[in-house]
Amino acid sequence: MLLRTRLLGSAIARSPNTDHAAATHVQAGDLQGRSATRQIGFKPETYDAATRSVEAIFSTGARRRTWFGFEELEISPEAINLTRVELGQVCALDSHNQYEVGAIVGSVTEARVEGPNLVGRIAFAETDFGREVEGMVSRGELSGISVGYTLDTIERVGVEDERDIWRATRWTLMEVSFVSVPADANAGVRSAGQTPGTPGMPADPQQENDTMRTRLMGGAAAAALSPNTDQGAAPQGGDQEQRGATPPAQATGIGLTDGLRLIDQARAFGGEIETQVRSLVVDPAQTIQSVESAILGAAARAQSAQTAGIAAGAAARASDSDRENQAEGMIDALVSRMTHSAPTERGRAYRGVRISQLMAERNGIASRDEVEIISRSVGMHTTSDFPNLLGTAANRVLLAAYQQAAPIYRTFSRRQNFQDFRPHTMLRIGEFPLLKELTQSGEIKHGSIPDSGETVALKTRGLNLALTRQALINDDLGAFADMAAAAGRSAAATEDAVAFQMLLSNNGNGPKMADGKTFFHPDHNNVAGSGAAISETTIEAGYIALRTQKGVGDETLGYGPSRILVGPQQERAAKKFVAVVPAVTQGEFNPYAGDLTPDVSARITDKSWRLFVDPAELAAFVYGYLRDAEAPQVSQHEPANQDGFVWKILHDFAFGPVDWRAGYKNAGQ
Repeated sequence: MLLRTRLLGSAIARSPNTDHAAATHVQAGDLQGRSATRQIGFKPETYDAATRSVEAIFSTGARRRTWFGFEELEISPEAINLTRVELGQVCALDSHNQYEVGAIVGSVTEARVEGPNLVGRIAFAETDFGREVEGMVSRGELSGISVGYTLDTIERVGVEDERDIWRATRWTLMEVSFVSVPADANAGVRSAGQTPGTPGMPADPQQENDTMRTRLMGGAAAAALSPNTDQGAAPQGGDQEQRGATPPAQATGIGLTDGLRLIDQARAFGGEIETQVRSLVVDPAQTIQSVESAILGAAARAQSAQTAGIAAGAAARASDSDRENQAEGMIDALVSRMTHSAPTERGRAYRGVRISQLMAERNGIASRDEVEIISRSVGMHTTSDFPNLLGTAANRVLLAAYQQAAPIYRTFSRRQNFQDFRPHTMLRIGEFPLLKELTQSGEIKHGSIPDSGETVALKTRGLNLALTRQALINDDLGAFADMAAAAGRSAAATEDAVAFQMLLSNNGNGPKMADGKTFFHPDHNNVAGSGAAISETTIEAGYIALRTQKGVGDETLGYGPSRILVGPQQERAAKKFVAVVPAVTQGEFNPYAGDLTPDVSARITDKSWRLFVDPAELAAFVYGYLRDAEAPQVSQHEPANQDGFVWKILHDFAFGPVDWRAGYKNAGQ
């Protein structure tokens, strides 16, 4: 079952002594989340093929009849909340289908108030369905528009035909839908002769069902739970107040909240079972347990009938596929929220949905109580996979921050993955022998590649990432996202710190090699005899030292440097030296200009500078991760007495020396 985005609002109490001549003001706390739809239309002449968009009248605010009375919308900049439009969160749908990604036709790119109307522009989606609807619009075959919205503040302003008139003075635009039979088509945009709200006008079934579920008047629980309830005029007689009062509901043994929850459960198994449950929940003889048993029994019988003759495992595979699609959509929506980026196609169905709603949908929790949903989900560590979805979203945020960090050490190191945690012996790439001439008999002589004797091993580092119950209830992903991104940057910084700690060890001469000498050592012919400033002469000495390094059989390797590594004290000198500046005289010509790329690390605190060969040719150091890991790995952690979700971030990272012939050091001056 796809996510239901409409929320249940509080009931509006109506007293028999209410004065219907005075306006009743209802705040957002009474109707928060109450969703409704309202239909109007547009002119196909406003279709723009170049931008693949169309101008539409979203709403005129006209009065319409609902099961609880009449409702009208105030059309003014002060009354309409268009924040979601500005954030790109208002989709154009097919007939208010908020439950399927495939029902997205496009998006609302702008909305504004023009006189008595709310108008705007709809851009069609780059999907087959989006283009299909676009074609119908451009040809004038489809012109009906209906808006979906939530009420924030509503006032009762009068009575007509003994039914209350309610005016929405503050409401939020949630979506805009294309509909085949709009209720308002006058002045070239309407297709029905009656004004919305005219008595006797048929209501949209989905709209009436949502309205009934999300805005229940007084204590009329039994009437609210019946799909065919007539909320018309009260019997004649008595004063005006009595005529406007709602008749008391039939007493029932099942409360309103539980009744709606049971209907929600039944709806997942089909309309027939839902209809049966609607009858049961208003029966005083029924209990919650008896209705739940009836739901399970009816569902089991329906499932048996539907799966008769189906090969074993087929239904499970379909269900698994739906669950996987749902999971990916939720993850994409979470990442969109955490990174403030546009959601993907599959994530749009869950855009703007609160964490608690995602939990309820994923875990099959029918409760509308946010605290209850989160408390139950937090306590479902052994059965709920929602923490894994959050963890995956956090991992993607972490990965993006990690990849963006680009630590300096990678400029002079080669990547090599490790299959396990054992020490791995490194091979010197530059030690491959020269090809030998074949003998007269065609014999191919053997060559050998000696290993360097250097070993490198993975080490694991980690920390915990937590999302508390309070943050979940507050729907606060901001701090969690910041922590995930910070963890990604921290992992990259940790790698860089590990690498430079090794590079700068032993007074800046690097780690001890297999021969017992430091990486930079006079016997390795890769360190200047004395410190000197960066100049053509000192750089030339580094080039000569690197190019004349010897391999197996005393062959000259001939590799020249590609990068110069310095600290902040030498940054200006290094960048100035490598800059390409036209020479006025031959003596001013710098033969190394543009030949070296400067790298600056704040971890180098002295004036030393180093040259490195391109690691793709000859690597001085190697780094790597466990197998194919690209970044730290996030997995759910279940510590004792933890109120919320906790994930452990583990990072398996290795760094070590391979070949001292790929580097050169000068102590600087």
